[in-house]
Amino acid sequence: MPIFVATMITVVTIKNLVSNESWLGYDKGTQSLGLFFGLLLLTVLSWFLSSIFSKIEIRFYLLGWIVVFIYQTYMIFQLHSEVGWDAGMVINAAFGNMPEEAGAYLSIYPNNLFLVYIYRCIFRIFSVSFENRFLAGALLNLVFMNVTLALLYSLSKRFLGERGRLFTLFYFVLLIGSSPWIIIPYSDLASMPFVTGIVLFYFKIIENSKEQFPGYLTLLISLGLGILLFTGFKIKPTVVIAFIAVCIIYALFHYHKKSVLVILAGGFFTFVLFAFLWNCFAKYQKDFIIDENRSVSYSHYLMLGLNDNYGCYTEEDIAITLSAETKKEKQEKNFEVIRERLQNMGIAGLAVRQWKKLCRIHSEGNFFFGGEGGMNFLNFDLSRQSFLRNVFYINGKYYACYKYFVQGIWLALCLFIGLNVFEVRKGGKEVKAEHAMIFLIILGIILFNLLFEARSRYLISFLPFYVMAAARGAEMAGIWISQKHLHSSLCYDKLFTL
Repeated sequence: MPIFVATMITVVTIKNLVSNESWLGYDKGTQSLGLFFGLLLLTVLSWFLSSIFSKIEIRFYLLGWIVVFIYQTYMIFQLHSEVGWDAGMVINAAFGNMPEEAGAYLSIYPNNLFLVYIYRCIFRIFSVSFENRFLAGALLNLVFMNVTLALLYSLSKRFLGERGRLFTLFYFVLLIGSSPWIIIPYSDLASMPFVTGIVLFYFKIIENSKEQFPGYLTLLISLGLGILLFTGFKIKPTVVIAFIAVCIIYALFHYHKKSVLVILAGGFFTFVLFAFLWNCFAKYQKDFIIDENRSVSYSHYLMLGLNDNYGCYTEEDIAITLSAETKKEKQEKNFEVIRERLQNMGIAGLAVRQWKKLCRIHSEGNFFFGGEGGMNFLNFDLSRQSFLRNVFYINGKYYACYKYFVQGIWLALCLFIGLNVFEVRKGGKEVKAEHAMIFLIILGIILFNLLFEARSRYLISFLPFYVMAAARGAEMAGIWISQKHLHSSLCYDKLFTL
């Protein structure tokens, strides 16, 4: 599996270098220059970090985290602004100042109701004013981001070792930890700690499953796993990919651990129970008037995935779905359009369509920041605003520098993932299971984008695994080079060995 996923991402990256069809309009020459600096940065800093820090003390990580946290906080206060599209609707609905508009929106997209109540609880607990609602949402993102960093600190050491952890954390911060996405209060960042947390939770169970768990402890662990899965799933359904991957890894590598199977089954039962209770609450809550017959279901997103807009949102598709009266009729209409589109495309046309979607979701290193929906901060007079706004806002004076810098980092990371083609099998099943998990998660989110609506921002929740795959690629290349005796110096060996 690592070789298959690595090869696929490598081919996609090369295609995007030759012809990038992103709506952001990347210039081929400038993009290649960004890649050059990205590769230079990754290789030089990998050598520097592995040379200087042969054994990292926890105080180094703590110091680095403090610096990152201060920068993220400064970024939020400099960049936060009112945001449009779904993120803006969720925040305004949570604040409760537009009940009719919120009810109309949540009738169509009831999947965001849970997120609305999360923000509502935060706003009420901390007495957030209307003017500071987007600032409060961004500060909650700060929590989600740093919880993910803490989880990734533990997970990357377990998967890759000390130097692999250093590589992973450094480039995670470089790619998304310092990204302006932190000011967008929506499910993309909010779901990230749940994806990483479910995987770490599973391997913690495996690590401690040498002896039979007592009954009460099995119940508590199952309850914890189920609540983690339920909360993440209600924030963003793609979180379920992590749980599916966990179940597959259990079936392939840990099937002999019966106590773990009991916990997984108990966690799933807890998830179903909480989902049932939530559906009862959502049906009878009085905060929003929700018309169930106006809601879109999974069939709508399947239909979206087959449109001519790279599987992205179109007003035409939402109009098709809403033209039907009841929820059942909407699904029937969706499947009718799905059958029609499949017949028109044929097998060859479908293959081409999926290839274009695959390339598109991996084509944007800033994950389409600022390009989706009504980003109201574009109306700001940047001549009187901060330096950071001129860097990160798409109408900023220095935005092109950020755009191509982060694009180079992203493309370089994707090529580092490609180094997993040098996979060297070592260790026992536990090592193989952990590495297989990385690529199974990546494959899962790719398949989701190919089947349903596709967005590059949908990768954000899964970026910890993309970065770990890149770190492992560097490690595999170093082992392969060592075995083939192709390295000419210790310096060259350190360049790749993490």
